[in-house]
Amino acid sequence: MRNLAALLMAMVVYSLVISLSFNSYAFSYEMKRPPFRLIDSNDFYSSIRNLFERYANTNFNAKDNIDGQEEYILDSNEEIVHDVKDSSKKTTYLRAALETSVILGFVSAVYWARDNSSYDYDYDVKFDTLLKKLSGKAIRFDDNNIEANSFPGHPLSGAYYYLIARNNNLSRTGSFLWSFATSAINEFLIEFREVASISDFLVTPVAGAIIGEAMYEFGIYFRCTENKDDLLYRMLAAIIDPVALGHSFIWRDVPYKYSQSNICHYTPIQKDISIFTGVSVSYHENTNNYNVGPIFGFHGKLYLIPQYGQEADIDRFFKEPILNEIGIEAGLIDKKADNVHFLAKTVLAAYYRQNIVRDSAGETTGYSFFIGPASAFEHIQYNTGEFEDWIGALHVFGPSMEFTSFYRAGYVRVGLDVFADFAMVRSYAFNEYKKNHRIDNIKSVLMKENYYYAYGVYVNPKIEVRYGSYRFLGEYKYAHYDSIEGRDRRKISNDFHLVDEQQSYSFLVGQLLNFFDAQFFKNHDIWIEAEARGIARSGFIADSKVAHDGGNAWLLLRFKMML
Repeated sequence: MRNLAALLMAMVVYSLVISLSFNSYAFSYEMKRPPFRLIDSNDFYSSIRNLFERYANTNFNAKDNIDGQEEYILDSNEEIVHDVKDSSKKTTYLRAALETSVILGFVSAVYWARDNSSYDYDYDVKFDTLLKKLSGKAIRFDDNNIEANSFPGHPLSGAYYYLIARNNNLSRTGSFLWSFATSAINEFLIEFREVASISDFLVTPVAGAIIGEAMYEFGIYFRCTENKDDLLYRMLAAIIDPVALGHSFIWRDVPYKYSQSNICHYTPIQKDISIFTGVSVSYHENTNNYNVGPIFGFHGKLYLIPQYGQEADIDRFFKEPILNEIGIEAGLIDKKADNVHFLAKTVLAAYYRQNIVRDSAGETTGYSFFIGPASAFEHIQYNTGEFEDWIGALHVFGPSMEFTSFYRAGYVRVGLDVFADFAMVRSYAFNEYKKNHRIDNIKSVLMKENYYYAYGVYVNPKIEVRYGSYRFLGEYKYAHYDSIEGRDRRKISNDFHLVDEQQSYSFLVGQLLNFFDAQFFKNHDIWIEAEARGIARSGFIADSKVAHDGGNAWLLLRFKMML
C-alpha cells in the first residue's frame, strides 16, 4: 500500500511540474474548426455532431431548477462537446506509432538493463520460446503483485497507450485495438522470457480503454470549460490527460487550449465533478481497533446527452457512449495510505427516453431513462486490522440502467449496474488456511501474493435524492467470485477452489453551503457531506472447508468543491 501511495503522489507531482513548466507555451494555442473532416464515421465526435443536427431547429432554455441561482441558456448551435482539429490520417498513425515506440523502447531498455525480474523468467532467449507463446503453451496466469496487475500498474499503462492513440485522432475502437497490440508486443517481445500473461491481455487493453476514454473526455472538459484559464483547471487537465499536454509541447500544430468561441457548455445536471477532502474514522471488526485520518479525492461524471435534464422529448438509441465516470479516493493513517478506492465506468451505448416539460410557473418536470451495455474497472484496497484486503475487478460487460424523475425542487435518480467480472481477489480465508496447510504446491500467485484470479458477478443498485440544497445517496454493492483453476505459470499439485464475497453499503447526507458571498463560491458550489460506509467480507476454501469473515466500517466527514 505504501508503494501505491508513493506512486500516486509521484504521478501527481510529475504532472504538476509539467503543467507549471509548460504553462505559458501549451496554453497559447487556440482551437480552430477544421476545414475538412477526417474523423471516422463511428467516432464519438462525428456521431455526436450528427445527433445535434437532429435538434438543429430546437431552441430551449436550460435552467438550474434545483437552486434557482443561475440560468444557463443553450442555443441550438451551442454544443455540449466541441470540434477537434485533425491532422492527416497518415500523420496521425505515424505519430501514434512513433510515440508508442518511444515508450516501448524506454520500457524495454529499463526492463533488460535492470534485470530485476529474474524470478519471473520461465524460458530461455531462443526461438522456441516465441513458438510456445504463439501456440498458446506459454500463455498463462502470472504471479505479479497486485499493484502491477490491478492498480495503478497495467490498467493505467493501458490507459496511456489508449490516450496516445485517442489524442492522435484514432476512433475508440481503433484506440482499443492499439492498446491491445501494444500490450501484446510487451507480452510477446519485451517480456520475452516470461509467460504471456492472461490477466495482462485482459486488463491492459480493456481496463485501459475504460480509464483512457474517461481521462480523454475529462481532459477535454478541463481544457474547454468556462474556467479553463484558472490554474486549478490547468493542473487538472494536465494530470488527467498528460498525453494531450505532451502533444502541445512536441507537435506545434496540435492545439491544446480551446478558444472562447469553442467553450463547451454543460448545465449543472449534465456534470457532477468535484474535488474533496475531509476526515474518516475507521473501525476494524475482527480486531476492535479504530483509526482516524484524512481523506482526499476526485470524482467526476459527465452525461454526454444533448438536452439531458432539460425541456425536451427524446426517444432514440445512441450508438456512442452517453456517460463517463471516474473517481479516486485515498485515506491516510500514519502518513501512509490506509485505503484506496478507484473507479472508472463507461456506458458504451444506450436506448434513451426523456420527456421533460415546462409548467406554467416556468419549472421543468418529467423524467429521463436509459438502459445500455457498460463496462467498468474498480480497485478497492484497505487495511482490515489483520491484513490488507483488496479486490481489483474488471467489470467486463453488463447492463447499466438509470431512471431520473425531475421535479421543481430537485430530482430522484435510481440506478442499477450488473456486470460479469474478471477479478484479482485477496483470499479472505487464506491466512486461516496457512496455519494448518502446506502452501508450497498451490497456485503461484496465491502462494506469493495472497490473491487469486477469479470470475464472478457484480451488482450495484443505488438511489440519489436532491431536494433544494440537500442531497441524499444510498448505495449497495454485492460481488461473488470463484477462483479460476488451471493455466498456472508453474506445475502445481494442489489447485484448490476458492470463493470470496463482498458486500458494501453507504449512506450519505449532504448540504450545500450557500451563505458565502465571494464570487469564487458563486462559481464553485461547496458541499459538506457526512457518510456512513461499511464492507462485509467472507472467504471460503472449498477443499479444506476453511472459512473466515469480517468487516470494516467508516464514518466520513468531507468538504466537496464542485468544478
